[in-house]
Parts: sequence; C-alpha cells; structure tokens
Amino acid sequence: LRVSRRTLERKFLRAMGSSVHDFLTEVRLRRAQQLLRRSRSPLGDVARQCGYLALSTFKRMFRARGGCHPAEYRERHR
Repeated sequence: LRVSRRTLERKFLRAMGSSVHDFLTEVRLRRAQQLLRRSRSPLGDVARQCGYLALSTFKRMFRARGGCHPAEYRERHR
C-alpha cells in the first residue's frame, strides 16, 4: 500500500496527537533524561545515544523542551 508522506503525517497527527517530529523529539528527550539520571556518561555520549550528532543541538533541544541544561538536570536528579 502506497501512502504519500503528507498523508502519513496527517494520519499520525490524528492518531497520536502530535507530529512525527515532535513525537520523536519527545522520545529522545525521555531517553536523555533516563541516561542523565542513571549514568555518568559525558553529555556528548548521551547526545549520540539519543540520536543527536551535534552536542550543541542536543543541549538546545533539551533546554527548549526540558526547561534546563542537561548538566543541570543531571545534578538535580542524582
């Protein structure tokens, strides 16, 4: 069955209540929070494990969605 990208995105939005991008970003953020709480891995390693190639992008997204810098989050949740 062939479905256009736009149709798939609309169906996903209706079913999940968020865009594919927002959903994946949320999944990545939750994974990052887990790793920051449970490991002492450097932020660059955490970023890569969550699918971010650039540490700066990871930090920016984490702060925008999580409300604080990843290092602050780790310190608060130790």
